Amino acid sequence: MDSENGTSLSEVAASRYPRSSGPRPTSCSDLRLLFKKINNFFRDEEILPSTEYSTPELGYIITMAYAIVIIVGAIGNMLTVISVVRNPQMRTTRNFFIVNLALSDFLICTITAPTTLYTVLHMFWPFGSGLCKIAGSLQGFNVFLSTFSITAIALDR
Repeated sequence: MDSENGTSLSEVAASRYPRSSGPRPTSCSDLRLLFKKINNFFRDEEILPSTEYSTPELGYIITMAYAIVIIVGAIGNMLTVISVVRNPQMRTTRNFFIVNLALSDFLICTITAPTTLYTVLHMFWPFGSGLCKIAGSLQGFNVFLSTFSITAIALDR
């Protein structure tokens, strides 16, 4: 509180630095235009010549690399889980840690990698702040789970 006239600091800041009086962007195209303006404000030069961000060929290469990692990783981790679940002789303590690691890596392949691919390619999140927070939390959780599983396997030895 400001002792002189009883106003809060947020009221003082709002009066000195008012928000823009223009209309708020509501559609994806409005938000893309806003992002482009903000991005150009912070950076004057192009990252790669001929396009705003990179060449389309580089986007295809990145997409293919991610697709291979996602598909091979998801299939491999599911095969690991299925082999331990179906074979009773493989149900040991150490293999349960490996199943836990395979499940966490499966989640990384199916949740974290596609989300990261989208943000790498588009540099824009049109799905709203709620889904942004959920996706970010899931990414952090998946990486923590994978790291925790590797730590548990190391401690078990």
